[in-house]
Amino acid sequence: MPTQINIINLSIKKKLIYTGILFLFVLAIQLILTGSLHASTSTPIVQAQESYAYQVTKYIELKDKYQTAKSTFLTFKTATAKNDAFQKTKDYLKQIDNVYKAYLLLVEERTNTISWDYASTPREGLLQKIKDEITYFDNNQKDIDASQALEDLPQLAKNIQSHVETTTLKIAFDTLAATDLAQIEEANALFHSDYKLVDDFASPKTKSRELYNNWKTELDKMQANLDGEMEIIKTKPNKSATYNAQNPKFAFDTQKPIDILSSTKTILREILKSI
Repeated sequence: MPTQINIINLSIKKKLIYTGILFLFVLAIQLILTGSLHASTSTPIVQAQESYAYQVTKYIELKDKYQTAKSTFLTFKTATAKNDAFQKTKDYLKQIDNVYKAYLLLVEERTNTISWDYASTPREGLLQKIKDEITYFDNNQKDIDASQALEDLPQLAKNIQSHVETTTLKIAFDTLAATDLAQIEEANALFHSDYKLVDDFASPKTKSRELYNNWKTELDKMQANLDGEMEIIKTKPNKSATYNAQNPKFAFDTQKPIDILSSTKTILREILKSI
């Protein structure tokens, strides 16, 4: 009877872990929306995404086998059925680790798609945390392999759930948020540089001083607004980033600086047309 209770509890813990895996789908969508996975060739990030998709497919397959073995054991309660449930549950737990490892590698590859020359967050620290997480899941798989009986597995499942909620998902979130911020920081730095170049070129050549003055004051306002939005994002992350282990989601708001930067393109070109 205790074994029956344990395997039912294990099923509950799987449901909670599955919630975390669903969150990874949300984060994967975020990667797609950023345009990183739109390449038509098999780039490294596309390969990482395909690897992650494969591990999720394998997870679903092993989850079905685990549920079948659990049902058989609960029905017949034979030693053979228990051993099969034990093996299938071990395979299932290890595959959960594989899903998280594949997703962390996808997140890492996402950081390779941008320049970090202007980033306020050091990329090396983010990558070290991802590396440490992958090592955690490697070690966890060794612990699963070392288990001797079905009764050992509920605690291992609980450990995975706890670690994912408190550490893994936050590291994935923080890395994606820092990557998005690094993109905006690069665009912001390039805008400041381009603005100075255009201004230095246009100032002595523009025939209409009124047009030049209005152009410059408009861009100065945009620059001030952009700098203000960047400061909010960098110094007050809670205003732009949201992570909640109980209701995990990716919500890093860089839309305002993106809108400002997008509108500067036309205005920068406008003064050149008047020369």
